[in-house]
Amino acid sequence: MIDFQLPRGWCISRISDISIKGEQRKPSAEEVFLYIDIGSINRDSKCIESPQKLIGKDAPSRARKVINTGDILVSLTRPNLNAVALVPHELDNQIASTGLEVIKSLLVDSRYIFALTRSKDFIESISGTVQGALYPAAKSSDVQAYTFPLPPLAEQKIIADKLDILLEKVETTKTCLEHVPEIIKFFRQSVLAAAVSGKLTEEWRLKNPTEQARFHIEKHNANKKGLLKVRGKNDWKSEVNLFELPTNWDWIENHELAIDKSNAICAGPFGTIFKAKDFRDEGIPIIFLRHVKESGFNQTKPTFMDKEVWKEIHQDYSVFGGELLVTKLGDPPGECCIFPEEMGVAMVTPDVLKMNVDANLANKKYLKHFFNSPISKKMLAEAAFGATRLRIDIALFKLFPIPLPPLEE
Repeated sequence: MIDFQLPRGWCISRISDISIKGEQRKPSAEEVFLYIDIGSINRDSKCIESPQKLIGKDAPSRARKVINTGDILVSLTRPNLNAVALVPHELDNQIASTGLEVIKSLLVDSRYIFALTRSKDFIESISGTVQGALYPAAKSSDVQAYTFPLPPLAEQKIIADKLDILLEKVETTKTCLEHVPEIIKFFRQSVLAAAVSGKLTEEWRLKNPTEQARFHIEKHNANKKGLLKVRGKNDWKSEVNLFELPTNWDWIENHELAIDKSNAICAGPFGTIFKAKDFRDEGIPIIFLRHVKESGFNQTKPTFMDKEVWKEIHQDYSVFGGELLVTKLGDPPGECCIFPEEMGVAMVTPDVLKMNVDANLANKKYLKHFFNSPISKKMLAEAAFGATRLRIDIALFKLFPIPLPPLEE
């Protein structure tokens, strides 16, 4: 329904008023032709991309509609997906499926009609007439009955020309925007690498004297009781090449930056006590790999542990807000985020590490950025183990070398 005043010289028309009925025929047995069905049309580009080369004897029974240059093809199946296309000259006199409505425009600019078939009004009009639940489809008569404003032929050409130019710019812009996420990711990784190698604060260091990072850590940790146990010895120097650090920075083992508690660095419970039968629709949220993202804690698809089971055997694996969460598995592992303060209590799974950072020694946001940096990812990839999926264990994570600046920096 047209509810606005038309410009001078325009009129209301139907598709049936500006088109003629097309030819249908059965290809001869030995005839070779290009066959266009719904799957041949790219719904995004609105172009015919993959016509099939067939011989008549192998053609499906739906291969009947003769198409010519400038015809407009409209998919009758699931019209809401708007699989439409303008027939190019190289497909002149080929065969299309009866599942496509062929608009053979007469005395109008076919590009203008093609633009109409891509409009929201056309899609909604045709989609509102569909029948069938499994494969909803419109009828040929629904397309032919579509009502639209029609300008004079000369104006149609002007509109079509302008649309061609504008839509080409849209596609160019779209192509450029598709590369933006990769550009942003590259830029982010470059910034993180600069930050955790000291390049980002080169000028700051010239103006701000600081204490050697290791001196400060050793003084503070001298008063700890050693409740966080560390097994094995650090052989990172044999695993990876640790680069030279700026003045007053030091390579510090990760466990030295945790609070003095036995579970300051730990993963979730072993599978023998971590059982799906204890999962509930509500209770204590369980943190899986899918929840730990570089962009932040992902709260989708929550799963919960039975509160009583958690109270009895899982409290040691709990987080309360502000802890670092690090993935044990991945390609590479080590994706990190901070558990939000406002979330309340939750617990980690065996595939997620949690770390309570000692705020007197390290800034947890700095540590998060380090673990997500390309430097950390490269180090972890070199030291992680696993045939099909790389993995880090708790011992390796506790001894993980951190390029640590003084706390102020």
